[in-house]
Amino acid sequence: MTFAKVILGGTLGQSETWSCGLAFRHSTERVTPWPQNELQDAALRIAAIVPGGDIKQAPSTAVRSTLVRVEQRQDDGVLTAAAEAAWTQLGSSGAGATKPPQTAIVFSLRTGIPGARRRGRIYWPALAATIDATSLRLTSTATTAYATQMAAYLDKIETALKEAIDPSPSLNDFSLAVYSPTDRVCTDVRMIMVGDVLDVQRRRRDKIPEAYASHSYP
Repeated sequence: MTFAKVILGGTLGQSETWSCGLAFRHSTERVTPWPQNELQDAALRIAAIVPGGDIKQAPSTAVRSTLVRVEQRQDDGVLTAAAEAAWTQLGSSGAGATKPPQTAIVFSLRTGIPGARRRGRIYWPALAATIDATSLRLTSTATTAYATQMAAYLDKIETALKEAIDPSPSLNDFSLAVYSPTDRVCTDVRMIMVGDVLDVQRRRRDKIPEAYASHSYP
């Protein structure tokens, strides 16, 4: 089995970085390296996709997208080939940041099979996401929009991979999946869920250098 790993990455403010990795199962058992020009075409196609309005605006103008990386990996996770392209879809418009850099909308990827090895998550920057002033949660309208737009965005990435690596008339395809390195298997995603509570991606906080103020005591 072989699968595509798509990594979307960028910057948060002046000193922090962010990224999210996505797995797409390839419907063929082909294990030979994909031609470099096909991988490069896939990266360029993905970089050109414009995310839906709400998921594009939620990161804020303080968040920049900088890079798309497309990797071919075998079922044991070993990297076979890779290509990269500049990515500039986020940060060019929208509201300024109103939340700390580790703030994220969590998209849960469900396969319909129980167990942690069959579930995945996407942490999407949410420095400008709007919350209800009373409940301090995302509204149901917002969560519905985020889920719908992320599903559409990921579907377009599937299409970009297909058109670059296995275009028609080939019947081979790519499907959004959850990859388990323990079981060495990709399981297709059947549902994308968004909760109404903003979460944090802890590793972002760990990497941020701090400036301190002090005062003598007493």
